[in-house]
Amino acid sequence: MSTAPAPLRRGTALRLLLRHWVPVSCVAWCVLSAVALALTGASALLTARGPGAEGIIASYDTWVRAYCLVIGAHLTWHSLPLYVANSMTRRAFSRQALVFAVAISGFTAVLFTAGLGLEAGVYAAVGRPHDPGVGTLPFYLLESWPAHLVWLVAGASAAACVYRFSARGLLVMPFVALLILPADILVGRGTAALGTPQAFAVQPPALGWAVLVLLGIGAVGALLTWYLVRDVPIRPPAR
Repeated sequence: MSTAPAPLRRGTALRLLLRHWVPVSCVAWCVLSAVALALTGASALLTARGPGAEGIIASYDTWVRAYCLVIGAHLTWHSLPLYVANSMTRRAFSRQALVFAVAISGFTAVLFTAGLGLEAGVYAAVGRPHDPGVGTLPFYLLESWPAHLVWLVAGASAAACVYRFSARGLLVMPFVALLILPADILVGRGTAALGTPQAFAVQPPALGWAVLVLLGIGAVGALLTWYLVRDVPIRPPAR
């Protein structure tokens, strides 16, 4: 009698990945927003001093991007071997993983933008100026989505390198940094940023070019990841 696992139905990986990571992302967003709004409320509402007009949630975007990096690493380090061991081909999983990456990075961008909207509401409730204003929130969403996608793909590429080459895979980390750094410089939050939501609000065409460049970087990372996982030997998943 054959003991091979039954073939998985089409779209199974995508559904299960979303079923797992969407609730986790919601919980993480609730915790992050609660902490940020509590700090904002304690300092901006109860005292004359507090966060400046820019607020504090925008500065937490680095944490959100790092979270996307972890999702990407988990995708190739844990999920790929698991689904391949259960009779799914690498190509089928990779297609569904790519759709998942686009969807979950968009979802995290929506949650992050919603957090900015909540913070703007707190500032408005106490009559304090808030920068960015509500009018720039769509630009935050449009720039955060591809930026989060780049970080997720970078995490997947890094994990794929280490999974395939073990310790030697660490040598590719500088290349993974080349995926992340241009994205952060292009639409970062620091002084080195070439574009910010406020600037994009004045010049919307610049946002279009920034999104195209970010998508190009993400495509390069996705191709690198596929090159690494398309024939990688699968180790038995840990029990």
